[in-house]
Amino acid sequence: ITGAGAIGPFGLDAEDLEPSSGPAPTFRVRDFVRTADPRTLYRSSELLLAAVAGALRAADLQPRGSSRERTGLFVATDHLSPSAAAEFRASLRERGPTGPSARAFADMVLNAPAGAGAQRLTLRGPHNVISAGDAGGLLAVILAARHLATRTDADAIVAGGVQEGASLGSEGAACVVLEAHLDGREGDPERQLARPSPVSSFRIEGVGVGGPDDYGLALELAVQSLSRARARGDAVISGWFGPPGLAELVPGVNHLGDMSPCPGAGGATSALGLVRALKVATGRVVVFTPPA
Repeated sequence: ITGAGAIGPFGLDAEDLEPSSGPAPTFRVRDFVRTADPRTLYRSSELLLAAVAGALRAADLQPRGSSRERTGLFVATDHLSPSAAAEFRASLRERGPTGPSARAFADMVLNAPAGAGAQRLTLRGPHNVISAGDAGGLLAVILAARHLATRTDADAIVAGGVQEGASLGSEGAACVVLEAHLDGREGDPERQLARPSPVSSFRIEGVGVGGPDDYGLALELAVQSLSRARARGDAVISGWFGPPGLAELVPGVNHLGDMSPCPGAGGATSALGLVRALKVATGRVVVFTPPA
């Protein structure tokens, strides 16, 4: 993980990420992506664009030329854009079934924000959209890491989540940039990026995934994957991502406490928690999501 971007009720930058709830502040999407036309974007797409652009900027990664084909985007989102849905319903009331808003109708799909992000930022690599509740953002990161570890069609993937509207708790978006680095291990030498890994980066040594309430299984799998990677260092577990007492199951864990900055932010919830954990984490990081 070489960079992170976030936007939400706390502000417009990942550096401002602190516990908060409610809507994200008003902003101009062109301040983040100069080629973005706000007349063609709904709120969810603008939020995601801001987070993706911030993550790319933090990673000092600007895909150009052929690198655009090898940079992907994985996004978690659970709801259609409320602003697009409202505009579509208003057009039906005003003009009837023969004159609905084609623009709003086209954006009433879960893939609309990710599609807008990939198009405006020319991210032409692997593309994935998932829906998994509050766990979605972190699951998108896990899927991106697995893709980079097992496939050869990408060098970098931006992954995270987005939610528009604060009716469920909070709105916002958070993304991280994942880059594949071999670091001298066996594999295709062409998969190594030309540039060195940034100093302020975090390596994903392994993951553990379990079903709803399977915290014990997920923890066991995570610890096993760390052991297989021969990882060394402290584990950091975010207390909000697991039930009380989970940290005590792993000796020597540095327990950070509640890392959830914006509860109820849908697909962005666990992505925002991950970004906040990375701000203060040292050593190895183990993060748990809530049940999907």
